[in-house]
Formats: sequence, structure tokens, C-alpha cells
Amino acid sequence: MTLWAMLGLELATVPADKVQDPERTINRATLFGTAGAGGIYILVCSAVVLMLPVAITSASAAPFADFVSVYAGTNAGTAIAAIGAISALGALNGWIMCQGRITRRFSARWLVSSSSWARRPPMARRATRICSPPAC
Repeated sequence: MTLWAMLGLELATVPADKVQDPERTINRATLFGTAGAGGIYILVCSAVVLMLPVAITSASAAPFADFVSVYAGTNAGTAIAAIGAISALGALNGWIMCQGRITRRFSARWLVSSSSWARRPPMARRATRICSPPAC
């Protein structure tokens, strides 16, 4: 759960064929994105550790929701827990949608056998702007 926001770091190279100057752009985006997410993590975790009483923190299963509950009310803590669950489902959805694109990049670089690709039905082999095999 600690690096949950860092998921997707390895997917930064997937759009390399779609961006200008990918050697520079992807490196910078990855570096600045990771630094930004890490900075936010340090600030938020520091706030929880430094401002929430030790008795509450040590007994808590959800310290962020408890932190918001203490300082903004019970309903706000429940809202934070719900937002966390929705965000986790969104991350899962993003992973599922990236799988077709990753497979396409692998096959373009001959990292996936093309023989299994040729045995697929014609609809499954077709790549469009909207989806990429095998997601089509």
C-alpha cells in the first residue's frame, strides 16, 4: 500500500512512439512525476504521524481516514475511505486497459511470438486507434 500511487511507473515508456523526443520527454515526465508523488507522500504521511495522537495511530487500521475524522469530522473520514476505494478501482481499471497496449509494444519489438498472433481470428488481429490487440 505504501507505493500504491507509484503504480504505473513502469508504463511510462508505453507511449514512446506517440510523443516527440521520447528520450527526453519520458525521462523528465517519469522523474518529475515520481518526485512529485514522493513529495506528496512525505507531506501527507508526516502530517498523519506528527498530528494524530499516538493512541489513535497505533490502534488504527486506516490512519488517513482517522486523521481526517479527528480534524474534519466523522463524515469526512468516511468520505476519505470511500475516495480511497474508488481510486483503487480506478487504478485497477487503468491496468486492465493498458494490457492490450503493452502486448502490442512487445509484439512490435518481437518479444511475443507472432505465431500465436496469426492463429487469432481476424477481428482480434485488427488494431485501431481506439483499441489495440489483444483487447479488440
